[in-house]
This record gives sequence, C-alpha cells and structure tokens, in this order.
Amino acid sequence: MVKPILSQHPSYNVVKGRVAELLSRILWGSEDRGEYKVVFVSRGSEGDVEVVSGLQLKRLERGFMVVDTGFEEKHIPFHRVVAVYKGGRLLWKSPRHGNRYFYRVED
Repeated sequence: MVKPILSQHPSYNVVKGRVAELLSRILWGSEDRGEYKVVFVSRGSEGDVEVVSGLQLKRLERGFMVVDTGFEEKHIPFHRVVAVYKGGRLLWKSPRHGNRYFYRVED
C-alpha cells in the first residue's frame, strides 16, 4: 500500500549516491530482495506512482531498470525512480522529485 506523506522525509539512514548503484546491490548482492520496494513515477496510475518489489527487478540496463509485472516487462528509466525502501524504511530518495512524489511504503 502506498500512502502520501505531507512532511519532509527523515534525513537519517538515507543512502546517498546514484539509484543505479543501489538497485545493482539489491539485484546482485541481496538475499532478501523481497524486503525492498521501489517507487517510480507512472503516469495514469493511482497517485501517478507505482511500487514494485525487489523480487520483480529483472535486470539493469544503461539508463533504466527492467521489472517483471507478471504480464510484461516494463522498462523504467532511472530518472523516474522516486524512492527505495527496505522493510518500510526509506533508503534512498530522489533529489530530482523533491516532495512531489514522496510516499511511504507499508507492507
């Protein structure tokens, strides 16, 4: 479930750096991929965002991630990724999107 947050995000425990590096660590170095949630801009979806589990990450290619929706593979450019969570805790937030698309993911 995705719920909007109206206040600023907590600045503690937020991973700094490129989202591609974090997604790569989730894809290749994490035994608990299912605990991760990736929030990305998806025009037309509820709240203009979608959330996928780390288990849905198929691969990373130059400039985008490929996710399995169960029906098809979606190619999501990295610049559309809004946030990455693990177990409901924010790990990474896009500086590009500010608080426009800031959501908390609840399991």
